[in-house]
Amino acid sequence: MSTQAYYVGEVEHHLINYFVNNHIKREMVFLDIGCHHGTYSIITVHNLKKLNYKRKIFYIEALSENKGFIYRSLNENDFSEYVKIFPKGVAIIPS
Repeated sequence: MSTQAYYVGEVEHHLINYFVNNHIKREMVFLDIGCHHGTYSIITVHNLKKLNYKRKIFYIEALSENKGFIYRSLNENDFSEYVKIFPKGVAIIPS
C-alpha cells in the first residue's frame, strides 16, 4: 500500500472515509494493529478529528524501522496528541 501511495500518489480514501463516517462512534476505541507507516491511520485520524472524536487512537507496530515514519507523519500533520504508539507485536493464538 505504501508503495502504491508513493508511486501512484493515491490511497483508498473513499474506503477509509466510508468506514470512519459510518462505523466509528465516539465511544469506540480505535486500534491500528500493524500500522506499518501509518498511511491509513493518518487519514483516519484526520477524519476522526473532523468528527470531534476525543479518544486516543492506538497504533501498534512491532518494527522499529517503521516508528520513525509514523512519528514524522504524526508531527507533520499535527496529530501527535491524538495517537499513542505501542512498539509491540500482536498475535492471535487459537485455543
